[in-house]
Amino acid sequence: MKFLLYAQAYSFGIEDLPDAVDHSGFSLLSAFSEILRDLGEVAQIHHIEEAEHAYKQCLEKNEACLLLSFTPPYITPITLNCPVIPVFAWEYGNIPEQIEERCWLDNPRHDWRFVLSKAKGAIVLSTHARDAIRRSMGPTYPVLAVSWPLPLPPKDRTFGFLPVPNSERGAILSIHAAVADSHQMGLDADAIVCEENDDTPSLDPADILDLPALNHNSQRILNDSHENSAATSLIEPGLIPPPHCSWDFPPITDIRMRLRGTVYTATLAPSLEQDNWEDLVTGFCWSFRNSEDATLMLVVDDPVPFACHTKLVSLLTKLSPFKCRVLAIYGLPSADEYAALIRATTYCVNTSHASGNCRHIANFLAAGVPAIAPAHTSLSDLISADNAFLVRSIPGLPRVWPHGDRDTYRTSWHQIDWQSLTDAFHKSHILATEQPAMYLAMSRLARERAIAHCSSDVIKIELQQFLRDTIAASLIVHHDQHKQPFTTTPGRNHDTACLHQHSR
Repeated sequence: MKFLLYAQAYSFGIEDLPDAVDHSGFSLLSAFSEILRDLGEVAQIHHIEEAEHAYKQCLEKNEACLLLSFTPPYITPITLNCPVIPVFAWEYGNIPEQIEERCWLDNPRHDWRFVLSKAKGAIVLSTHARDAIRRSMGPTYPVLAVSWPLPLPPKDRTFGFLPVPNSERGAILSIHAAVADSHQMGLDADAIVCEENDDTPSLDPADILDLPALNHNSQRILNDSHENSAATSLIEPGLIPPPHCSWDFPPITDIRMRLRGTVYTATLAPSLEQDNWEDLVTGFCWSFRNSEDATLMLVVDDPVPFACHTKLVSLLTKLSPFKCRVLAIYGLPSADEYAALIRATTYCVNTSHASGNCRHIANFLAAGVPAIAPAHTSLSDLISADNAFLVRSIPGLPRVWPHGDRDTYRTSWHQIDWQSLTDAFHKSHILATEQPAMYLAMSRLARERAIAHCSSDVIKIELQQFLRDTIAASLIVHHDQHKQPFTTTPGRNHDTACLHQHSR
């Protein structure tokens, strides 16, 4: 069988980010291509018209051919002669079934039932998405739920590509990136107060006598906050700390920093509301405001990092003073740097309202890093009480379609219980610092479940079975029907036009 692989860069569909481009389709294509090469011939196409030429050649050689389109259904080509299967992530509990948005009126693809009925099936990245499709398409619709494949390990290592991390203090991380460090920001809540518009009554000196004295802990936090810059000026030999940045975006430079205590890491895009980064940052800083041995690393994979930095500094300023540390690494690090980052992490964290795939958290789990996360949407395939501190979430929070008009509620996602998040932070810190044997047991379970669900070998078997048992008969019929002189299919130009629309 010949597999034609296609992906398209399409805009996020966020009103204030008109030029933002999502390349996740290409990343997913790359991850699957290695597996598909063991099942047949693989060819990546850059323009959808190339699929028809390749399909014609396969017909002449009496060879089965299938187009895997790494795009959401509403921009999946369906008027080609070549049979197609969309491969995509979906984080909502239902799929669009009606043309009810103004921007959808000229494109019937926005009723996903229309597209899926013409495709030979679908491949999605979670059982949550599979169930959503079958609720609309029927229980027998051919849809395969597989995880985003884990990176293939080097041949000279066992799977899991990194040793199981532990909670020992003092891991050193070297990275070439733009890094913002809360210890280097000089955070001061007064910096965000505009005195011109401040209508707060002035303080009468006589009122001071009626104010309670600051308790010892509060006074110590304030003192430590003012002495932050002096404390961080004592640089350990051989280390290169992140530069002072404040509201200015930090420069890209070589960083070599020591990460002390319990390290929590999250990979997210703050401009996407579903990633819910505010709960993550506020929950961490509030939980560890009196603790020096807790660090939060935010790997910010976002098309607008400058805006993200401004929002982060603003939020940290409002939370100050606090004694824990927050680091923001802007942009995905290189493979080696990301591996070192995982190795330095005690817990990976996810506080999303909804998750379409477990790409990043699976990498941490496979390396033996337990999680703090809710068990909803795609996370439910990987997250359990055995390998994570569960964060309570409540379904049914109204939400607009991510690619709709953004003014009417048509679907829903999950609300995170913030108190449950802070409880998880506290419990995880105690486990890592006081119960190392239990931490390592959780670490082993995290690794075992991720490998059992996300390894390339497992996904290859599932793909092979899906193609053999579900798709093969349909492809044979399709192949026989099209064994005739090659002709242009009416409406193909409409396919190409739709693929170039700006949509999420």
